Amino acid sequence: MFDPVLFDAPSEEAACWQAVVEAEHAFALAFLDRSRAIARGFVLASAAGRAEFAVLEVQTSLQVDARTAQAELFEAVQLTGRPATCAALEAGRLSVAKATVLLAELSGLAEDLAGQVELYVLDRADARTAQQVRAMTRRRVLRLDPKGAQQRRRARLLQRSITVRAAGDAMAWVSLLMRAQDALAVLHRAELGTRTDDHSGRTRDQRRLDWAVQQLTHDQPDQPGGEPAAGRPGGRRRRPVQAIIHVPVCTALDVDDEPCELEQIGALDAEHGRALLAEAELRKACVDARTGEVLSVDAHVIRPVAARSRIHQLQQGGLSAAQAHAQAQAEAVRAALLTMVATTSYQQLDPEPGYRPSANLDRLIKIRDLHCDFPFCSTPSRACDSEHTRPYHQGGPTAASNLRPRSRFHHLGSFSGWNIPA
Repeated sequence: MFDPVLFDAPSEEAACWQAVVEAEHAFALAFLDRSRAIARGFVLASAAGRAEFAVLEVQTSLQVDARTAQAELFEAVQLTGRPATCAALEAGRLSVAKATVLLAELSGLAEDLAGQVELYVLDRADARTAQQVRAMTRRRVLRLDPKGAQQRRRARLLQRSITVRAAGDAMAWVSLLMRAQDALAVLHRAELGTRTDDHSGRTRDQRRLDWAVQQLTHDQPDQPGGEPAAGRPGGRRRRPVQAIIHVPVCTALDVDDEPCELEQIGALDAEHGRALLAEAELRKACVDARTGEVLSVDAHVIRPVAARSRIHQLQQGGLSAAQAHAQAQAEAVRAALLTMVATTSYQQLDPEPGYRPSANLDRLIKIRDLHCDFPFCSTPSRACDSEHTRPYHQGGPTAASNLRPRSRFHHLGSFSGWNIPA
């Protein structure tokens, strides 16, 4: 807490730091009020038989994705069930960050054990950081319940996963949830594989990351610095990464620099989009020039492959094997694009008689819309169901105008009777 004795006289600076303390307390009170409102909403929804819709209400109210909404709801219900933690927040003895960490660590514990650990930590949380509170809580749980820790560890192992989230500037974070010893082993192997400085100018972290990408993708960069090679001279084409990128044809042909769109990542600059085309499968989509809406998608894909004769010709002209392959591949892609442009293939898809859309219609929906259409949901469309906006049993047609990708979680919600607010 702020102690004015530390200052020779009242000052504007001292007032600023006092304001920080007061704002933090106000934030804690607002957090507590919000949690109580969410928890009460859940209780009322449960009483009305609408408990399964509570997550959807939280998602639209807070404008967050489904996973965050589930976490917010769970945290709010958990917090309001812990009077001691609520009292510490109200009194200003506990910050929101510390309370969030404490609740996460108490989750899944038997109530008597959770209560003991909660009181122990609250008595000692002052003057400690949130990370220190987390470590203290974990140590206390292990001390009081070593056998239970084994069961929780086995259950936690079932949650191992890999996730991706955008980081801006065409970069992304990849998170791996795995056993601690496996994580350390991965890091150790990366360190061993990059221990020697190759004088490429890359930092140690950059070398480790590039090594990990090579191990996971079996890619062999031709140059240091993390830039992937345009091709693999003399080798087989590896299976393409399953991700959708929208590249305007004028951008692809280097006539314009309209931005591109990469599934799960977002907007990419034109140069980056063109680079990704080097080893991509190409599928033609016809788009309304006024609205940008995808009208039709070709059923077949084109896989441009650099001609061996052209690679050999370019090598004779003085290019290295990698450079020759890259240029020949770029020429093959350009030729394929020009063929696609010159070929008339627009096909209006008529409404279909059955409930399930055909492969062509389903493909159109999932290329037209890159992610679930539920507000604030970023589930890739390829992992979604094609749902009728107007229900099929109410006469809604199985047509592009009435279908949208919807994640299974949100599809089940709407199927059960919950509708997106207008």
